[in-house]
Amino acid sequence: MEGLHVVMDSIGLKMLPMRAVRLSVLLIVLIPVFAVLNAAEIYKWKDENGKLHFGDNKPRDRAAEQIDIKSTSAVPVIPSQDERRKRQQRLLRLFEQEREEANIEAQRKKQHQLRSQKNCAFARDRLRSLERSAYVYDLDKQGNRIILPEDRHQASMSAARKKVEHWCR
Repeated sequence: MEGLHVVMDSIGLKMLPMRAVRLSVLLIVLIPVFAVLNAAEIYKWKDENGKLHFGDNKPRDRAAEQIDIKSTSAVPVIPSQDERRKRQQRLLRLFEQEREEANIEAQRKKQHQLRSQKNCAFARDRLRSLERSAYVYDLDKQGNRIILPEDRHQASMSAARKKVEHWCR
């Protein structure tokens, strides 16, 4: 037979079975725990520099992805050595992938910079040539020079200046 427990409430003393008391205490302890676990919302987003952020508040100025968090027990589970090794290898693969992506991006930026420098030098040489020349000519179908009017010379220099501005920033 289960024992009785005396409980004082607003009405007075009551005799409750121990099972009811234990259940009440258990509910009082567990309800806040479940509320906290269910209320936890974690968001993931990237800032303007591409840096990854995590937080419990959704940012107002950008899109964020809500992450599902698996609830865990209060007692930590110690992974096996094989499981730790697999996690470590997965993490190393992710780091390697991230490093490769960063290297590819750095190479792309370097190629763009070299192409810009090359185009800048070409545009400056073209402008310098147009500024030093007394006239501009074009070739006809037989390869003969046809001297262009002064307004076409000025238009060519204007176009060359725009290319210098574009490539030589």
